[in-house]
Amino acid sequence: MQATFSDRGTLCLKSNSDRETAAPYVARRPVTPYVCPACHKPVEIGTHAYVCTACDLIFPVLFGIADFRLGSDRYLDLESERKKAGYLHAFAQTASFDETLREYYRITSDVPPAQAERFASYAQRGIARGELICDALGDLRGGTVLDVGCATGGFLIAASRRGWTLVGVDIALRWLVVCAKRLHELDLTVELICADMGALPFAEGQFSGCVFADLIEHIKEDADVSEAIMSILRPGGRIFVSSANRLTLTAYPSAGLVGIGYLPERVRSAYIRARRGIDTMRFATPRSARRVRRILAMAGLKAIQTRPLAIPASQLPGSGRVTRLLETVYRCLQRVGMLRRFMILFGPAFEITAERPL
Repeated sequence: MQATFSDRGTLCLKSNSDRETAAPYVARRPVTPYVCPACHKPVEIGTHAYVCTACDLIFPVLFGIADFRLGSDRYLDLESERKKAGYLHAFAQTASFDETLREYYRITSDVPPAQAERFASYAQRGIARGELICDALGDLRGGTVLDVGCATGGFLIAASRRGWTLVGVDIALRWLVVCAKRLHELDLTVELICADMGALPFAEGQFSGCVFADLIEHIKEDADVSEAIMSILRPGGRIFVSSANRLTLTAYPSAGLVGIGYLPERVRSAYIRARRGIDTMRFATPRSARRVRRILAMAGLKAIQTRPLAIPASQLPGSGRVTRLLETVYRCLQRVGMLRRFMILFGPAFEITAERPL
């Protein structure tokens, strides 16, 4: 089968069937036992799927990834999303991770080209950020760590190299296909699951660590965040959360515009459409560090520590002396008490670690 996307992201199949995009893969025994995301009963392992006999649901294994979604994400319907994932899977067979990543943005019409370039560069540098997340969490080799919204797998790669047991989850099968390509290129094996954070296929308290990096703004309700955390994190477990800051005085990443977080939702949407042609934050709920701290506290988490987001040198713009200067300035600001607090309140992004009490 040959498949291409038009410049506007419409799938064009050049064959009589698109079965190859959904070729069956054998279901395997997972690191962490799966349950049905609908009824929470254990699922059975079939040949090419996981089966819940209690509610008669079948969860297929597509491109080597178990798909436990009960519905699609807010950007694509389930059929279109699986076709897009299938196209990227086929493309990745003869392309590198970097090429597959850029192809993803080429066929994604609702991300303006300038932002697509920034997002791709951000994803490519994810491993360096993953190392810093590992440092923030501490040594978690004694249990299993879940990366919710793992996207292209930067943290998974960094933690895998440290010998951690990992599971990566994302609601977008298309992103998991890109992540799988990256892991394969580096000769790493990590269990990847396609599922909604609000309906995960895991029993309660399965994980000793959990990562929510760049995910909070994609969750609409505060209660959904706290419920998801408490359903998967075991007592004594640690969590890492990072997010762009709604109150930032710099450009908000998903819009590339200054002051977006201070505008009412309708005004914000109209302004972004006027500047970008499409509302790139139409499904986003930006939050401040204080609000996220409150969510974690309401979930019963303790030892909550908030910091300006740690940024590896390779993530900073520019090169040579400019990069080193920006890195030095940013780190110096982080070490000064009053300035550190100012950066947490009004800086571009923040990170928080917390623990579930025993």
